[in-house]
Amino acid sequence: MVNFNIFKYFRRFICKIISFSVYWIILSTILPNFISNLNYFNSNNESKDIKTDYFSEHTSFYNLNSHEIINNKLNKPITNSDIVLVIAHPDDESMFFGPSILELSKKNYSNNFHIICLSNGDYDNLGEIRYNEFIKSSSILGLNPSNVKIYDAQNGGFNDNINENWDLLKLEKLILNSLENDLKLNKSIVNFLTFDKLGVSNHPNHKSIYYGLNKLIKNLQHFSSLTNTKSDNQIDTDYSVLENKQVNLWTLRTLPVYLKYSSNFITNFELLIKYIKTISSDNLIDKFISLKKIILNSLNQSKIIDYSNFNLLESNNSIKIFADVNSWFVNMASMTFAHYSQIVWFRWFWLLFSKYLNSNELILDSSVDF
Repeated sequence: MVNFNIFKYFRRFICKIISFSVYWIILSTILPNFISNLNYFNSNNESKDIKTDYFSEHTSFYNLNSHEIINNKLNKPITNSDIVLVIAHPDDESMFFGPSILELSKKNYSNNFHIICLSNGDYDNLGEIRYNEFIKSSSILGLNPSNVKIYDAQNGGFNDNINENWDLLKLEKLILNSLENDLKLNKSIVNFLTFDKLGVSNHPNHKSIYYGLNKLIKNLQHFSSLTNTKSDNQIDTDYSVLENKQVNLWTLRTLPVYLKYSSNFITNFELLIKYIKTISSDNLIDKFISLKKIILNSLNQSKIIDYSNFNLLESNNSIKIFADVNSWFVNMASMTFAHYSQIVWFRWFWLLFSKYLNSNELILDSSVDF
């Protein structure tokens, strides 16, 4: 009898997962075909940097995210720019940033997408294997091999160490050196992308990159002010590769655990809200937000769980990028096929339940607005 009940509950659980997955396929991939005003390419866009072609006019290829990328509320379009994703380990690009890479590297946005990986993931003495896996993963994600660079401790990079905070000055100089000698920045805008100060998993290597890039951009501001005033003060680090460029820092929001492992459950609600906002009046959205606040405040007062960070709507300084079925499969391939050494048994739980595989919330770091 006990075994029968366990089987019954397990069957219900599997059915719910399948149901949520079907809803996600409809919301992320099928429905955008029928809501044309989701696609900013079809609106009155006069930007010369944005191309219009068959894919942007007749398919859902750009429908899901184009408005957020081109005409977001921050007035910071992520188009016609050099995007530099800085990560700590091979597989970070697939585990966390897949939706952003696959969306922002699409041709019509006119971005050049680069990745700098600051270690070869040698924690388990698999450095050479993981180096090759990273190159293979980047290829699956559609990136030009000349636009990716991976370092190890022997050629100026860092050791993969879960107990180590990386040296920020070394990190800053390594990134600048890579921009100067390895990657080709030919746009007037540079959008850096990395982890936020919590590092998604609280990994010290992840957090070090945030603080290192934050320091780099603040020092760049100082460098530019000294250059403009023709100061004779000594500057130890050369920031000329970023001189006269607009530099932005976007960080990947660290989600609380109950969101991080929500798979596509919460994403379905986020997509539904996105469509309601698109086709409905502001008054309806205001009522929905008010209702959500009432519910969450009640849950907070119950003191069962702290829902203060539970946010179905994006914050005022962020954008959300969603994966559709097509890009989800590509990202899964880059993780499971390219990073094969990392697919140990517990990694499957991440692949099945991680929200980072179906959506990214990118926060514009206003502390380094430049």
